[in-house]
Amino acid sequence: MAKRASIFDVAAAAAVSVSTVSNVMNRPSTVAGPTRERVLLVISELGYERDENAALLRLGKKVIRRQPPPRGCRLVTLFPS
Repeated sequence: MAKRASIFDVAAAAAVSVSTVSNVMNRPSTVAGPTRERVLLVISELGYERDENAALLRLGKKVIRRQPPPRGCRLVTLFPS
């Protein structure tokens, strides 16, 4: 399986900072037209997709849903007191 492109990969390929890539994705009006187009081109070439779970974790939102334990399952204590 191929490694997913990261925001760092996009920044390096577009010769811009990670902050610029973030601005292109979140606040495109703050980035100059030619730079924005270059970053968008690299994003499409690399197939970069924002990891929504990582973004939500940074915002402090609960992301991961855990399955409840199966019925009849007991909690096992590794170090009983």
